[in-house]
Amino acid sequence: MSLLEVKGIVCGYGGKPVLNGLSLTADRGLLTGVIGPNGSGKSTLIKAVSGLLSLSSGEICLGGRRLCNYTPRALARCLAVLAQDIHIEFEFTVREIVAMGRHPFLGRVQREGLSDKEITERAMVETDTLHLADRSVTTISGGERQRVLLARALAQQAELLLLDEPTSHLDIRHQVGTARLLRHLAAEKAIAVLGVFHDLNLAARICDRLLLLCDGHVLAWGTPEEVLTPDNIYRTFGIQIVVERSRHSGALLVEML
Repeated sequence: MSLLEVKGIVCGYGGKPVLNGLSLTADRGLLTGVIGPNGSGKSTLIKAVSGLLSLSSGEICLGGRRLCNYTPRALARCLAVLAQDIHIEFEFTVREIVAMGRHPFLGRVQREGLSDKEITERAMVETDTLHLADRSVTTISGGERQRVLLARALAQQAELLLLDEPTSHLDIRHQVGTARLLRHLAAEKAIAVLGVFHDLNLAARICDRLLLLCDGHVLAWGTPEEVLTPDNIYRTFGIQIVVERSRHSGALLVEML
């Protein structure tokens, strides 16, 4: 059984559906990428799976249990989210922000224990943010803040990690580092990772499976080789491409004509 099962969901905003009958699965040990043009429903899918958006029909199950049957606290122990455009206005330090990932595991007045502090520090090491630990989160760059929020998600140690454009705002070094970290998390820690990506070449390189969305429907679902075809990309984005293998890495490459 897949850790995450999305079954024929219909949802949207103001009574207007964005996703129409969408289904997918996400398994432990695999990185599943969601791609598609702007407005195709990628971020809406992340909101639905994170429990922030009500469904008109269909259902979402996590660990064999319907998402609507989880309390917010129980869900936060199983699922971590890195959303787009999170604004932090208070003068929290980076360490305090990352430590918030441990809150679902603490009692109402319980303080962090030694193991919580170790998990928080390890998350900062993995995301190259430990040197920022005592800085106010309002004084760091957008790319640094993105890595801090990823560290907070990692500190939750959830079985399912949801990412909405996890490499946005990052320089090329941290894009590569984040991509490698996501591969490591999925493969070595046996968690399920579901992420939205705009960069088709990055998605091809790091994802085990891809979901291609177009106008709220699934246009293609499978391995990168199966999804990233010239016909699929033309039908979705309206551009001509060629797909080949890198001579150096063997990775799939998508190039516009």
